[in-house]
Amino acid sequence: MRTTEYLDDEDEYIPWKTALNALHYIDLMLSRTASYGLFQAYMRKQVELLYRTYGWHVDADDTDQMLTLLRMEATHTACTYGSKDCLTEATNKFNEWQQSINAGTPYPVSVNYRLTVYCQGIKTGDVDEWDFVWDVYQSEDWPAERERLLEGLSCNTAPWILTRYLERSMGDDEVPQSEAYLVLLHTANNHLGRYLAWDFLRANYDAASKRFGARLSDVVAAITGAFNTQFELGEVHSFRASLPTDDSSMNHMWDTAEETIVGNIQYMTNNEEELVNWLNSNAEARHRASVMSS
Repeated sequence: MRTTEYLDDEDEYIPWKTALNALHYIDLMLSRTASYGLFQAYMRKQVELLYRTYGWHVDADDTDQMLTLLRMEATHTACTYGSKDCLTEATNKFNEWQQSINAGTPYPVSVNYRLTVYCQGIKTGDVDEWDFVWDVYQSEDWPAERERLLEGLSCNTAPWILTRYLERSMGDDEVPQSEAYLVLLHTANNHLGRYLAWDFLRANYDAASKRFGARLSDVVAAITGAFNTQFELGEVHSFRASLPTDDSSMNHMWDTAEETIVGNIQYMTNNEEELVNWLNSNAEARHRASVMSS
């Protein structure tokens, strides 16, 4: 974590993307610990200056690809970790987007920020917002936009809404077979949805394995990739033992899942205490600096 302290002064895309890829693993590992709030606060602080400088910016002549990607990362990261300004702006843009859809006018949200807007609108809204986005998905033809909408729909935090979403993934009349796996994949990337996706997959495994085909391995990897306890390893092992053992591709999929969980358990054993101590020390140092400057 110490190697990420420089990020609050960094304004180049490649260093930020490299760091965020590494920090994503720590995010997964800490997501269900009591220290996750400290990690969120640290990430908000690190991205604050970048977000204030680049967040939500759109140029008419958007030809600098690295700058465009940096702006997208700054905005997405700030909203993901709870920046109040970012969340307020995302909510406002979501409301403007809804109004434009109802009025039949062009989207007012840049394509670069639509996923962030959809996700935060769904996360902070209720079933009405979710149903609105679902209806837009049903009528959308552009594949890239359909996937953004599907991912946004997975950002909800109400278990019953996410369960309904998972159930809809199994019917061609609601989600085409080619996109069905994305529902579980994106729901599994929602810290609150991961275990709903795991329960759903186990309860519907035969139907899901037929419907998702080769993409089943992506779904299993997304669900189990954040598991890091002996209890979760036992759940995966027990479920695997209940399945037929004559499919080599499925055996490889479950071998990989179990190996990943074992590695995650080892990571937490070796690093969790040090990570938590560092985050606590960093939070205390930031508090002292804030008091001295006030």
